[in-house]
Amino acid sequence: AERSIGREELQAAVLHGRKERAHPSRTGQVRWKYVHKGVVYITDETSKHEVTSWRQEDNDSMAGAEVYGALAHPDGFTTHIVFVVDHSGSMRKMDVSGYESRSNAVYTTLVRDFFLPQLALST
Repeated sequence: AERSIGREELQAAVLHGRKERAHPSRTGQVRWKYVHKGVVYITDETSKHEVTSWRQEDNDSMAGAEVYGALAHPDGFTTHIVFVVDHSGSMRKMDVSGYESRSNAVYTTLVRDFFLPQLALST
């Protein structure tokens, strides 16, 4: 009701819409994704209870589908990078030449040597 999507529309989507497996719930329960007449519905395993739904915008629907497809198929990604930065008390020490602390040195180096070159590549 919040998105002005009625129960009848969900029922029509289950009967006539395109059905595919959605990302599982946090507890691993199966969810289904239905797309019908410009509306996306995510349901529980029985397809009787709506988890969420949203109307697709015409200009965003393709981009959303591409992103969803990439997320549904992680092998489409080539790299994942995770930075873990120590925030213990020793990171406040001022023993790195040219920086006010070890933390400042780490973050400045990450921005200069990693993030800025990545941004330059994407433009």
